[in-house]
Amino acid sequence: MKITDGYILRRVADKNIVIASGEKSCKFRGILTLNDISARIWEYLKDNKTFDELLAYILSLYDIDEKAAGSDLKKTIARMESNGVLELSKEDLRNRVWNEEESSLAAYAACKHVPYTGMFELTPRCNFKCKMCYVHMSAAEIAACNAKELTAKQWLKLAEQAAGAGTLHLTLTGGEPLIRDDFEGIYTELSMMGFRLGINTNGSLISPRYERLFLKYPPRSMLVTLYGADADTYREVCGNPKAFDNVIQGLGFAAGLPTMLNIRATFIKDNKGQLERIRDIAHRYKSELAINPFVNKPLPGISADVENRRLSVGECIGVLEEQTAYYNKLGKNNEQKKAIVNSAFDGIGLGKPQ
Repeated sequence: MKITDGYILRRVADKNIVIASGEKSCKFRGILTLNDISARIWEYLKDNKTFDELLAYILSLYDIDEKAAGSDLKKTIARMESNGVLELSKEDLRNRVWNEEESSLAAYAACKHVPYTGMFELTPRCNFKCKMCYVHMSAAEIAACNAKELTAKQWLKLAEQAAGAGTLHLTLTGGEPLIRDDFEGIYTELSMMGFRLGINTNGSLISPRYERLFLKYPPRSMLVTLYGADADTYREVCGNPKAFDNVIQGLGFAAGLPTMLNIRATFIKDNKGQLERIRDIAHRYKSELAINPFVNKPLPGISADVENRRLSVGECIGVLEEQTAYYNKLGKNNEQKKAIVNSAFDGIGLGKPQ
């Protein structure tokens, strides 16, 4: 038996964490937590070993009863195999008995003040020029400030430091992160390092090229933000008349990926009346639309018309109430339909559908 290629043992918040990297993340999207003994087993099994060799190794490390050690070792092997991280011979046991809840790890990391999650703002550049964007800068504006974006090598160096500090979840954002020519290289390296990656994007640059990349190395989550329900609104809000069609195409690609797709809409005065239409678009790909009626003031040196475009307090409340009322009504209708179906099944003696 030996550890399956494509899995990485990481140290996060004083815990030994196993995560899939690269192509293996298509098959395994969870995490495994190993105690210190299991971590030693993991290191030992990087080379092919028999069960007897492994048991002898454990007995050489710890003063424990051989029978008890053998029983515990079989359980450890079974749970590692059940998650695909261990390649077993025909003689090895294959009981599947273990599943780890990630939420307890996040809480533990918080108590230990470990940076369990992080965000890399890869660039302030974007192919949109939204009226209310607090961070957007063109390449010329960056140069005029005598500033430079971090190189791929610098981002990966930061990633190594983050991994060493215990970061497991990493969100890539911008600007528009996919606008970087070296995004594919950065993303691939981060995936191979064992991060659980998320991407925040406007969706317009998700092309077949990136579809292939994300199918090979799936992100754990992807957030696509919508700014309107038609090309005219995208021209008005984002300054890009071709953006709408590109976003719809990108959403089609994103919906086919093995990732947690989230869709959000940001509202300002220019698109506040399009909630229903934007929601209809989102529902083609996702059962729920998240909304953001709040926009931040621009960072120093950033040119954005936030004050004149942001919604008033009353308008924010109106958008939120409309959204809440819609999903509350939808939930009640679904419950009513479920009740009707259940009663119909009960009436003909088939029992309730599961």
